[in-house]
Amino acid sequence: ISPQAASRRLVAYLACMAGGGAERVCWYSYDHGDMGFMNLPEVKTAWNSFRTLMLSGTVTRINVLPDYVGILIGATQHAY
Repeated sequence: ISPQAASRRLVAYLACMAGGGAERVCWYSYDHGDMGFMNLPEVKTAWNSFRTLMLSGTVTRINVLPDYVGILIGATQHAY
């Protein structure tokens, strides 16, 4: 899996978890030893960026599709 695909997948997982009410998620919990998330600096960057976004305001909507993640925070739409 490419670093870009791993980053997109991680954001989608985290968005699903947030939409489901998870209060805390370890970013490496989806690695399972074969995806290599922990070894990709791009994934850690994606995690930090997403975390900052999620903490920036009240999340009012999360849409996760196979190739798109949309998050509405306040009146601002964010797309991944």
